[in-house]
Amino acid sequence: SVVPEDPNKPYDIREIIRSNVDSTLLHDNIWAFFKLGFFVERSAQIIRILNNKMLDIQALIKKSAKPGVTSGDIYDLALKRSTELGYAQNFMGVGKERIRFVGHGVGVELDEYPFLAFGQKLELQENMTLALEPKLIFPQKGVVGIENTHLVTKNGLEQFGQFQDEIVVI
Repeated sequence: SVVPEDPNKPYDIREIIRSNVDSTLLHDNIWAFFKLGFFVERSAQIIRILNNKMLDIQALIKKSAKPGVTSGDIYDLALKRSTELGYAQNFMGVGKERIRFVGHGVGVELDEYPFLAFGQKLELQENMTLALEPKLIFPQKGVVGIENTHLVTKNGLEQFGQFQDEIVVI
């Protein structure tokens, strides 16, 4: 395979061919985010593995983000899970360029409170709308991530979009 087992090892970026459709949708004055990823066959193996790790983080957040949970606790949970998965060094950026958030509120504005970010204390409330966007960033190589919009319910997050989260191999 031309795709390395370890995405942190050097490889020729020309071997990874991908395209993302990162879109927003406005319906009845409510914004929603969604992302679709398309990859050629030869790069799909490692991208699928990394994408599944971000889906794991999304699933954990969907179960945990309930009314009363603080927005900062959601970020901490995601960072802890990325560490357990072995990708904390690439989660939401690298070094000084790291973004210390994993999502944000969506409403009248595309990006608004609550920010699911380090140190934030705002408690989630039922019926808030959140965009989750966990990503792994590999400098000089690319980004693997997902982005979906959810509704906060008493049982966790309910995803709005009906698009598949898995990558599409072409």
